[in-house]
Amino acid sequence: MENRKILYYVAEKNGYDFHKMYAAVNSKLDFTEKDVEEACSKAGNFITILDVGYPERLKRIYNPAMVLNYEGDINVLSNCGKFVFLFDKANNFNLPDDIVVTISEGMINVGGVLKLWLGKKYEDIVPLHNIAAGLCRAVAILTPVMEHKEIAATVLIGSMLHMGGDVYVAPTVNPSFNNKLIKEGAYLADCKEDLEEKVK
Repeated sequence: MENRKILYYVAEKNGYDFHKMYAAVNSKLDFTEKDVEEACSKAGNFITILDVGYPERLKRIYNPAMVLNYEGDINVLSNCGKFVFLFDKANNFNLPDDIVVTISEGMINVGGVLKLWLGKKYEDIVPLHNIAAGLCRAVAILTPVMEHKEIAATVLIGSMLHMGGDVYVAPTVNPSFNNKLIKEGAYLADCKEDLEEKVK
């Protein structure tokens, strides 16, 4: 059996939870080749941490995704570390689609040509934001961050800084969260030209 297929089977059986998968692959696995082939026969496209095309940068994020389902051009992952993540999908500065990463409906949209996701019913946004941080060189927060999204923003920013990326924030008259980030060292992004110059 191919190890990548076994990893996909383990992911499906453990809800794509990193800790459960890690424990599973380090213990005696109870499955048959038929189990694995049946699971994979229902799968679409997927890439695993064992595959040659899996970016090294994504392997260094906190609790890396062992398996990612995808639709679109997987080769765009060769640009890993060159994208800009737009928090809350707000492209107020009309940045080019090919450098933008967003999260929508449980999927990571990469450069307008690739969608990545974990399990079909995977709803935990923290791993998705970790993956997005691994894909990107910077995060841009261009709209006010509402209180109920501050945790997601904090996780994303922490992951981005851990990966050596930058945080760009547009000043707002609303919630102090954005302005707090600027005071704490985030770069100020006043306009499209300003942001594009900084992320070149």
